[in-house]
Amino acid sequence: HRTITFEQNIVYWDNASPLFGGDLSDTQFVFDRNVYWRVGGGDLQFGKRSLKEWNGIGMDLQSVIADPLLVDPVVGDFTLRPGSPALKLGFQPIELRGVGVRSDWRKQR
Repeated sequence: HRTITFEQNIVYWDNASPLFGGDLSDTQFVFDRNVYWRVGGGDLQFGKRSLKEWNGIGMDLQSVIADPLLVDPVVGDFTLRPGSPALKLGFQPIELRGVGVRSDWRKQR
């Protein structure tokens, strides 16, 4: 039984908060083929583990910590540039037009 499957994601954040908090000692989940990137760098902790320790329990074995090469995330353009490590891991971009919070969301209710 798997509780969570977390595969082929781009995890991108720009603050100092931890990537994944908590213990994460329950290994009833699968993490793999993800791209992790914190703007400005810094250590990534997977619960209380380093990436090497996280890999040691079989998690994110094919994942990378690398700039995903987003076009302009500051203004909401999350299109991948050619050569993105996410594409090399099999990430399939989706059409993002109309996805997320929009200023006219109340009118659509």
